[in-house]
Parts: sequence; structure tokens; C-alpha cells
Amino acid sequence: MREHALKRLFLLAALVVAPIGVLGVFGGPAAADTISPSPITFDSSQGYTLGSINGQQGWSDTGGYDAQVVATGVSGFGDQSLQISDAATSGSFGDQTFAPGLTQPASETSNPYFTASFSIDTATASPNDGLHMSVSPDNGQGGRMSYLRFQYQTSDHKVHVFFDDSNQSSLCSPAGCANFTDTDIAQFAPNTVHTFTFAINLVPGTNSNGSPNDVVKIYEDSSTTPLITGTTWEGYYRYDPESGPTTPPAISTLLFREAGAASSADLGNGYLIDNVSMSSSACTPTGLVRDGINLTAKVWNPSSPVTGTVDASGCNIGVYYGPGHTGTVSGANISGANYYGVVADRTAVDISNSSIHDIGETPFNGTQHGVGVLYTSDTTATPATGTLSGTSITRYQKNGVVVSGSKANVTVKNNTVTGNGPVDYIAQNGIEIASGASAFVTGNTVSGHFYTPASVTACGLLFFQAGGVKQQMNTLFNNQTNLCNAGRGGGNLNP
Repeated sequence: MREHALKRLFLLAALVVAPIGVLGVFGGPAAADTISPSPITFDSSQGYTLGSINGQQGWSDTGGYDAQVVATGVSGFGDQSLQISDAATSGSFGDQTFAPGLTQPASETSNPYFTASFSIDTATASPNDGLHMSVSPDNGQGGRMSYLRFQYQTSDHKVHVFFDDSNQSSLCSPAGCANFTDTDIAQFAPNTVHTFTFAINLVPGTNSNGSPNDVVKIYEDSSTTPLITGTTWEGYYRYDPESGPTTPPAISTLLFREAGAASSADLGNGYLIDNVSMSSSACTPTGLVRDGINLTAKVWNPSSPVTGTVDASGCNIGVYYGPGHTGTVSGANISGANYYGVVADRTAVDISNSSIHDIGETPFNGTQHGVGVLYTSDTTATPATGTLSGTSITRYQKNGVVVSGSKANVTVKNNTVTGNGPVDYIAQNGIEIASGASAFVTGNTVSGHFYTPASVTACGLLFFQAGGVKQQMNTLFNNQTNLCNAGRGGGNLNP
């Protein structure tokens, strides 16, 4: 009988650790708007035909540039791609090659996070020297907010990738006076496919000294470390008389532009573009990755206490604090996120007198996420600490509270944690202390965790390979198992 109970408990542990590891069923971040289909592959199955891109599926090229849908045999590109070369160039903007636009653009006042990615290759193994093209997030009329330039150089037989931004922080003259920085951020060989991503956060206003506060990160391929972190061109729009001064434009599309010197020899032998995607969102990527997703948050590293209503619908996290950003959540009403209500990721956060609820998918299902509060750290330099107190945590998909990681040390006291049980779609837990974490758990009321298939146990309190847990004076009832102890640990407790 005891052997059976232990097997059942360790099967449970494998399930409850899943929210902070790899899951079998993936969820994704929601966006306010995403181009469709996404990604654009230019294949016939998406309605594209060989020839000029102008007028095809929302694309435009009214200036007659060398922008054609062509047949390709490039791995990862499907049967067709967009070929663009500098055989024809001009100094104009509105007649160049534009992708289909978002119906809900990204701006400082609405959907402030914009992301776009595209794959790129050269059409030949030996391009001509100087073959170039720029790609910019744009308002659809030449109002560029960032910039990547691709330029082949025979000196090293590489395509160089340049990033331009502007830190202009005050009015200047004459027109065209704004300072720009041109940085060579990457190089790649011809006939190799690479994917580049713009991740842009449009922050209202400017810094206190007038300098731009927008954030642009450029990523290559699957790396989670940006090639560069810079800013947008908002300083140009705010301070250069060539453009206004005016409010920075919203971003709704990508501009593929050919300017500068033309080379007729490049006709049909330019760059190949594929897998184009774009989205705008009210949610900011956090860098916390779960299930291969860079989770987004409604409130990201706030500089002042979080109070009042936080409706995180469409975001993965309600409130996120990362390394170097301590904070307080007090008197808040947080709901709507599908992964976490509040996250303290390698930092110190106190949460008190708040309501955290409706965290998970709609409707709730068996995917192993949907946690009210997460404290997590495995890093000595940046532990996760804090006090969670006086807070109501209800209607969550998986767990009410999770404290995880060998450098997480949290006091959890006087909270009400109420599960959805009995339910048949997931084994919920109230308060979980796991993976080397330490905690002082006291005075909490934990109830309503019951998994009706009974193949695994739902727990009021779950201690799984913890680093040190002291629990006292908790009220536990209507749980399938009130206390599941799969290792509460020894002497690492410091409440």
C-alpha cells in the first residue's frame, strides 16, 4: 500500500514540475493584430503567382522595381520566394515594395510592441559587389522607424548587416541634422538562409533629458540574445525639421527599399525573401521562455508599485519583474493572462492585499500552465525573494502559487488559495515549493484541489525536492490530498 502511494506521488511530481519545464501541449502569446497568413511564404498555396509582387495578396510595388515572385529551391523557402534587387533604385519611398499592413498598427499610445521577422538569402552564390537592400518597419508611406541594410562585399565574400538608429535628443537645424549611428551587426555567406527579427517597444514620450526611450532589439535566427539593442528613429521625428518636428509615426508594415546606386547586372539576382511575419501587441516580451515561447507581459518591470486593475487578456503574464527590477504589488486586481498572474524572476517582489484570478486558457484545459504567482531563481547573484501576503488567488488553471529554484526564498502567509475542484482536466495544486526552493508557509487557507480521475493526486500544499520549508497554522480542506511531501528539504530556510 505504501509503495503504491509513493509511486502515485512521484507521478504527481512529474506533472507539477511541468509548468516550469517542457509541456506536451503548447500555448502561444496573443497579439492585437497579426498579418495573415503568417508567415507569408509566397507559395502558390497562399495565392501567389510568378511575376511582379505588385498587387499580390496586399503587397505593393507601384514604382516598378525588381521585386518579383520567383521559383526557388532553397531549403526552408518552399517553392516560391520574393526576389528583390538593386537593378532599379530611387530616392522615393511611397512607390517602393511594401508588405501587407496591419489593421491595428503599433504606436506609443496603442499596441506599443511590434515584432517582424523575415528570412533572407542571396539569389546567387556569387553576388556582385555592393548588392544592397534595406528593410524598415514603416507606416506604409515611408515613415520608417528602424532600419536594417544588407550589403554584399566582395572583400570578404559576406553579406554585411547594418543597423541604424538615432539618439537625437534636442531640436536641431538645418533639415537633415539628426544624428544617426550606422553599425555593422552581422555578416553571413551567400547562399545561406538567415532569419532576422525586429522586436520594438514603443515607449510613450522620451527620457527626462529628451533622448529617445523606445527600445529596438535585433535577433538573428533562433538566438535569444539580440545582435544589438538600440532605439527607434523617434529622435529624428521629434527634433529634425526635415520631418516636422512631429509625433513619431505608427508602425503597420515592412518597407523593402532600393535606393542609392543601381546595378542593372543584378536584375533577377538580388536577395530572396521568405517567411515574412508581423504583429502588434499590447504585451511586452519578458525574456522568460516557457515552451519555446518568449512570454509577454501586460506590465513589464514597473518602476512604481502596481495597484488597481490589470487586465492581461491576450498576454502570457499579468505583471513581470525581472533581474534588477524589484517591486511591490499591493491592492491590485490581476486577471486574464494564460501563463502567470505575477512573476518574480530572479528578483525581490512583495505582493499584498491583492486579487489574482482567471489565469489560464479560455476555457481552462489540461495544458500544464496557468499559475497565479511564480517566484523563480537558480542564480546566486539574483535570487527570488519576497513576501506574498493577504492575497486572494482563485480560478487558475494549474497552481495557485509556485516557488521554484535553489535561490528562491519566499514567505507565503495569510493568503486564500482556492482551486477549481473537483475537475477532470488537470491536477491542480494550491501552493508548491519545488526544485531546491525555500519558503515559510503560514496562515494560508488552501482548498478546492481535486482531480476526479484519481490517477494522480491534487495537493493543497506540495513540497517537491525543496531546499527547506517550514509550514504552520495553514487551513487545508476539500483538497484531494491536503499535504503532499516529496521532499521539503533541510536547512536553507530563511523566512
